[in-house]
Amino acid sequence: MNAKGFIGSIGDDLPSLVPILFALLIFFSVFSFSLDAFNSRKLFFDRQLEITRIADGLRSNGFLLEYGQFRDLCLKLVVSRMNYFAGLSTRLLDPAGGSGTVDLFSEDFFIQDESDAELSCANVSRSDFEALRNRGRGNLFVQVYPVVVSVNGVVVPYHLVVVAWPRT
Repeated sequence: MNAKGFIGSIGDDLPSLVPILFALLIFFSVFSFSLDAFNSRKLFFDRQLEITRIADGLRSNGFLLEYGQFRDLCLKLVVSRMNYFAGLSTRLLDPAGGSGTVDLFSEDFFIQDESDAELSCANVSRSDFEALRNRGRGNLFVQVYPVVVSVNGVVVPYHLVVVAWPRT
């Protein structure tokens, strides 16, 4: 065992272990990064799918016989993973008298029925919805769907606007 340069059985293998460990480090780093990217995209798609389910539940086939049908569909809607506020609006047809700006949080954005009650559906209060204006809109999802409502025998075009955000 007095051989010069002899470190031992594991010592002779150390130079060949360094590239293997470096390769494993790169492999697991790339794998972790890819998994994080996949999970974030999956979460985004899951949220978009949940909003689409909300809209499908509220608009039925896109033709509402009366305002009361919208309220009935709202009562049947069950959403547990996201907060949402949805309603019928004509403001997207002619935003702010042609100025091109639309404020989702304004009191008159969603239409009122014959009894001046706002045609909206939500699992949060109006004040919680308006609090989003100050909180920021980073995780705010908005989808718009065309619908028509028969009002006294006249078919009127509207937009179903669904605003949703993750529960905190």
